[in-house]
This record gives sequence, structure tokens and C-alpha cells, in this order.
Amino acid sequence: MGIVMFRSKQISLRGIKFLVTIACMLLFVVGCFTTMPLMANSTELAEDSWNTKTPMSNYPWGNPEIVVLDGKIYTIGGGDLQGNTTNSGYVECYEPKIDTWTTLTSMPTPRADVSIVVYQGKIYCIGGYVSNSGSIPMIRYTDIVEVYDPKTDSWSKKTSVPIETRTPIQACVVREQLFVIGLNGELCLYDPAADSWSHKASLVVEIPSKQLAPYKHGYAVNGQLFVLVQKGHRLEMYMYNSDADLWTKKDNPPIENDAYVTTVKGRTVVVDNKLIIPEWNGVYQNIAPSNQDTTGINSDKYSGLTMRTKVIGVTWKLWIYNSKTDSWSEGKTSPMFTNSGDQIFGVTSGVYAPVKVYVFGYTQLDLDTVQAVTWVYDPAKNVWSTANALQMDRQVSTQSFDKLVIADDIYYLMGKGGLNEQYTPIGYSPETGHLLYKSSSTGRDQSLNITAIVTIVLTISVVTVCLFGYFRKKRKTGKGKMF
Repeated sequence: MGIVMFRSKQISLRGIKFLVTIACMLLFVVGCFTTMPLMANSTELAEDSWNTKTPMSNYPWGNPEIVVLDGKIYTIGGGDLQGNTTNSGYVECYEPKIDTWTTLTSMPTPRADVSIVVYQGKIYCIGGYVSNSGSIPMIRYTDIVEVYDPKTDSWSKKTSVPIETRTPIQACVVREQLFVIGLNGELCLYDPAADSWSHKASLVVEIPSKQLAPYKHGYAVNGQLFVLVQKGHRLEMYMYNSDADLWTKKDNPPIENDAYVTTVKGRTVVVDNKLIIPEWNGVYQNIAPSNQDTTGINSDKYSGLTMRTKVIGVTWKLWIYNSKTDSWSEGKTSPMFTNSGDQIFGVTSGVYAPVKVYVFGYTQLDLDTVQAVTWVYDPAKNVWSTANALQMDRQVSTQSFDKLVIADDIYYLMGKGGLNEQYTPIGYSPETGHLLYKSSSTGRDQSLNITAIVTIVLTISVVTVCLFGYFRKKRKTGKGKMF
């Protein structure tokens, strides 16, 4: 009978077969426990698919602010869709895993247009406008700061932000620091330990005559605060260095369309330390002058003659800023979205799905009918592709969406009528700890399955402990043969 030597002890083949069988059984059991939840959700979370989820109940209140914390979606505040001057402090939490909404403790100060950020495991609600108490309806912005703690379902009031609040403000978290920037360029940093604000260098921007203070949109890129300033139909960009408390003017986005720059918020995305800004480009159709109805038709000068043009679609030209090289480049222009409509942008993180920019839009076929469309931009390959579109079978008055939220790389389109549509992106993998990374040599998406690695390591560890204990026991008893 064949034998194997282990420290002068003879191990029979029968014993080896026994240990291998035990190892395989452990591997099978651990594998079952780690994959059973995935098998249960495999149908619902099929890639490139849509699922209608439980609608929001926070209506007639509309346009709430939405934020994601620990995989849960929170909707907070909002305005009244019935035309009244009151606002809401209503708070709801959506748990995607069980498709359930839960009503939580209301925000103490009902507000709309609130700047909301997640900071140190809590939700900070800063500024916004409050209900009008006078006889004449008007917007009144506030400096109030209120913080929600999801662990205790409670609110706490913090020191008000010392910024001019006649206009909107924006909060942004950069390198675990909470900044707030005002419309006039004031910048403040929050100290959570002392519950205090400190003034930092203001962003001074030249304002053309007869123009209100330009809107400012902040983004955390490569550990720095970048601010896009929307001045009329132009964009300017600045970077704030928190170590030096200094603003630096950067090259402006090379926007070519002098006629129109859409609102940056909701469309500009950050991908791999790069800022991607979409430029709106209308697709027009020339129409010969006539005495017919001119609804929706714009006048334009063409070849010295007054022509009439009508917008028949829109494309998005992408401008990409690389923060590491401090340079701009032009990305591939998107396919055309016909008959205008609206589009909203989002980006997957690369944790559960490959890094791609998704653009969700719809085409208005007539007054009561809309048709959705989904385009996907791959920043690594600079190409566009199509994806499954949302089936929109309701009237546009109840179907249009204006909020996009991403939780664990799953998209949720939310909007009027409590709309809550879930989209699972292309290449999505629901495995816990499934990381996607870019291979520097091949340029292709590779996967590192941490679940499999943990399973193998755990199995080997158990078998090793068993072997060590067994041989130690045999050595003490003086027996040389296992079986």
C-alpha cells in the first residue's frame, strides 16, 4: 500500500482521501451560504433591465431632495405641487432590498431647494427656502442647518451657516471636510466637533452689469473642490486648495455653442478623477417663411435671409476635464434625442457595475404620449451604445421624471405621481464585494471575486487547523498511522 511521509509519520492514502472529502464538503457548504442570496435576486436584478417599484407616497408634495446613505434612499422636504405657498418637512426612506417605503420623523423646518449632503454617517440639510408667512407669495431663503441621524430617527439643530441667504447655497464634502459656498462666492468650512463655521477665502467672480450673481456648482474631483460658475450662457471653472486656502482660475470648458448652456446640476458627472460636462446642442430644421402658426418655431438668420427654424432634437457634446493633467478634451457626441424632451445623467461607480455614464431621456410624441430612451457612454472607449429604455405607458403629466438616484450602482428614476422605476445597468454583478477594475495592460474590465477568495481561504484555514490538531494528538499518543 502506498504511503506518504509526514515528519516520520505514515499517512495512509485512505486518510488523505478522508481529509480531501472533508475539505470539499466545507467548500460546498460555504459556497452555498454565500451564493444563496445572489440566486434569490438573480431574476430581479438581471442586467440591463427595468422594474417598477413601490411608488413614493410623498405627494402632493413634490420635488423633494434625495440622498443615499448605507444603501437606503431618503427623500426630504419639497414644495407643494398644488400651487400653495407652503413647503414640506416630510421624510421617507426607501429600502431597495425589501421594496418598502417608511415614513420617518419630519424635518423640523419645512423647506424646499435644500442643499443636502451625507457627512460622517448623518444627513445634513442646509439652507433652502421656507414657507412664506406674508400675504404676498415670495421665496425666502434661510441659513438653517438641521441634521438627521438615521440610527435614532431624530433631528438636531446645528449652528446656522454664516452666509448671505437671500439666494441658494450649495454644500459639498471634500476629503472629509464639509464646505458650503454661497451664490456670492462666500465659502465656509464646518467643524462638527465644535459645531461652528469658519470663513475661508471667497471666490471672487467678475459679474457683468445687469446680471444677477451667477449660480455655482461644486464637485469633489481628485481630492479638490472644483466649482463651475454659470454666467449667462458661459461656464467658468475654479479650483479651491484647502491647504493653502486659495482659489485658482482654471481653463474654461471649451464650450462652442455660444447660444445655450443648460443647467449644469443633474448632468455634470465625475468619473475617475475627471469632470465630464455635457454641452447642449439643438438640432434644427429650417422652415420656409409662411403665415402659418409659429408655435415652437424660432427666427434665425441664414445666408442673409430670415428663416424660421424648429428644434427637432438635441445632442450632447461631452467636454472632459482631466484633473491630473489639468487639460480639456472632447468626448464623442451623443446620438440625437428626437423631439427635445429632457435628459438626466448618472454614472456607475465601478463597484458592482463597470464605470459608464447613463443618460435617461424621453421623447414627447404628442401632448399625452412620451417614449423613453437610454444611451450609455463608455469613457474608457469613448463610444456610445444603446440600452433598454423604460416602458412609459402613462400620460406625460404623471410619467415625467426629474430625479435620478443611484444606490449600490442601481439606478432609480423618480418623479411626478410617485414614479419609482429601477434600472439595473449593463454588466451588473450583485455579488457582495465584487470589484471591477481596469487592466492597465489589456484595457478590458476584469473582475476580482472576493467572495470566492474568502471562501477558499476559509476552507484552507479550517482544513489546516484540523490537520494540525490531529497530528498533534497522534504525536502525543505515539501512533504513527492515521487509519
